[in-house]
Amino acid sequence: MAGEHRIEEIADMIRGAEKTDITRKQAREMLRDAKKKNKAGN
Repeated sequence: MAGEHRIEEIADMIRGAEKTDITRKQAREMLRDAKKKNKAGN
């Protein structure tokens, strides 16, 4: 899963069917933070 589809899936987990721009932003932030964590752990 990649790109916007991944963001939409995470937004679904955060808010369910009522996705908003805010939940999409939160999803992007979660992915960004996970990437940073993975880089720091390697």
